[in-house]
Amino acid sequence: MQTMNKLCVERDMFSIFKWATYLLIFTLFQASRVLAAEPEPTDSDVTTPPAHQSAIPQTLKEDSAVEEKPAPWPDKIGPFELQSNDKQHTLRLGLAMQLLFRVDNKDRGTGQSRENQSYAEARRIRPSLRGSLVNGLFEFYLHLNTSPNTLDLLDIYLNYKPHDYAQLRLGQWKIPFTRYRIQSYKRLTLADWAITSKSFGAERQIGLAIHSGLEKPQPFDYALGVFSGMNARSSHAVGIATLYGETIPSASNLAEPGPKMEFHPEFVGRFGYNYRGIDIQRDTDFKGGAPRLHAGMSASYDLRPDEALDFAARFSPEFLLKAYGFSFFASAYLGWCEETTGKKAPNLAMVGGLLQTSYLLTPHVELALRYAIVHNLKEARHDARRRADRLIASAEDPSEVDALTESYQKVGTITKEHETSFGVNVYIIGESLKWQNDISCLIHDRIEDHRQDIRFRSQLQLAF
Repeated sequence: MQTMNKLCVERDMFSIFKWATYLLIFTLFQASRVLAAEPEPTDSDVTTPPAHQSAIPQTLKEDSAVEEKPAPWPDKIGPFELQSNDKQHTLRLGLAMQLLFRVDNKDRGTGQSRENQSYAEARRIRPSLRGSLVNGLFEFYLHLNTSPNTLDLLDIYLNYKPHDYAQLRLGQWKIPFTRYRIQSYKRLTLADWAITSKSFGAERQIGLAIHSGLEKPQPFDYALGVFSGMNARSSHAVGIATLYGETIPSASNLAEPGPKMEFHPEFVGRFGYNYRGIDIQRDTDFKGGAPRLHAGMSASYDLRPDEALDFAARFSPEFLLKAYGFSFFASAYLGWCEETTGKKAPNLAMVGGLLQTSYLLTPHVELALRYAIVHNLKEARHDARRRADRLIASAEDPSEVDALTESYQKVGTITKEHETSFGVNVYIIGESLKWQNDISCLIHDRIEDHRQDIRFRSQLQLAF
């Protein structure tokens, strides 16, 4: 009887999500028709002026027509800039806010009832300050995260641009590993990054790089840099730490900074080719038109990676195609790490893949689909489990044994993570004011069982 009740509850939950999705798509589609409507004049709208109006000067008629013409709907907000009298120096103020409503229906395993969680939060509140000096020869950028209970220093750097193909950047920012991750979170096609980004990165580090324009690259773009090897935050590139049951400290948290980590140089490089002037700052094809494409590859190598925390090496090829409002993106990820037992030579530990496509139904409404996978390979899982068992066995205090046992209980058990998402976006004022909605199926392949979670997200973004 309990089994039958559980099946009924699960069927009811999936039915609710299914019909909620249908209703959401229908509502957004109808709204898009209203937003995108551009009424055209018909024969009945054109009338012949009475005879007594024929003496009105033509110039007055033209002025009247200009005044009556409605202003075009904006496609962005801002920018808000201050400029020096000689126009050689500018200062731009920026702000991004994201309000998120989320519902999770979680699978707790065999014999356990599913768990429902829902919450709303101010997910990101990020002010920024960007300055341009000497007609763009120098540029500096300061970017903070001020969400509730959080104060993070995200980006702070100085960029020197003597030539488009020879720019120098010094400071803290995202290491140039993959075009997908370099793009801004404000321009994501779905409400958040794919699970591959959380596992493989890239994250912000302090470093020095020569590049051809990271955010606005040239037809042939590149970036070569050396970085600290220490992630400033624990949001991305945490695949190895998660595999081994560890946590990377957030050194950029200004409220409660984590412990300082030892400097270990990491070399990062990215090369790409952009055909027909493709816009690679976002995946959505707002411009439309003939096919355009981007192909690139990224690699990183850490000279002395921290045990059980860092990748020793990463590699990722990418491909982006845009045409007539349609976009298709594909990437693969490979990550190596050093074993904690036996040989120290890096072994392939994790592989992943990401497929994402979207289509603009109208200038204001977009449909998107994503599939991502992260696979923890067998040798790395076994090494992580052996390390966890050693740490538990070496503990002497019983309370410490219990704490370590609980902390490392999942180490080596998760083989694959899958994410399948469908999204509907409404661009109210371009990407400055947009409403994103997606529903996802998250599958966790474990040694003992397979679990399926359902996630719904609705996010409103204001950014300039």
